[in-house]
Amino acid sequence: MKDHRVRRTEFIATISFSLIAVVVVAFVEIGAAWPIPFWAYLCYAAVWSLVLLPLVLMDYTTPKALIYLSFVLSLVVLWTVPWTSRKRFLKDLYAIKPGMTVAEVETKMRQYIKGTGWPPYPYDKDSSGAAILRDIGSGAAYRTESSPDGELVLPGCVVYRHSNGGAFNADWGIIRVENRRVASVEFSPD
Repeated sequence: MKDHRVRRTEFIATISFSLIAVVVVAFVEIGAAWPIPFWAYLCYAAVWSLVLLPLVLMDYTTPKALIYLSFVLSLVVLWTVPWTSRKRFLKDLYAIKPGMTVAEVETKMRQYIKGTGWPPYPYDKDSSGAAILRDIGSGAAYRTESSPDGELVLPGCVVYRHSNGGAFNADWGIIRVENRRVASVEFSPD
């Protein structure tokens, strides 16, 4: 029979590790608004299960089993709930594959805002003097032009946004188009 202090320590460790695991995922998924792919959730759950299950099974008690079950259910909820509009947007954006037609893209992305929503960007120029927009995160460079209504456009690309709110108004889904078909799909986060 285990000492009461050892049982209490195992119980506290089970709660602590479960909370740490859930808080980390919640911070990424909700706080940073960066959706985690399903496979990453599975790997994460498996790694934390290697830590938690021995604690639960060493001296099995219903409260410790309920803590583990709560951990698993918390991960399921974090994965399934679209905490921000970015989660749905990325799911739809990454469903667009090279070779799809522009009409298929427009059907898939019809609920989102088309266009950059930015005024022309005159700050960087390439060697020919054309305006260039650089994505700080990826380092990608895009030639820019101004549309007739004064909005920044990326020639050869269709840009979609999921929000006009300050937190996500520069989250761009950039779809490069060649011969009316998708050539590539990129996400440029705000």
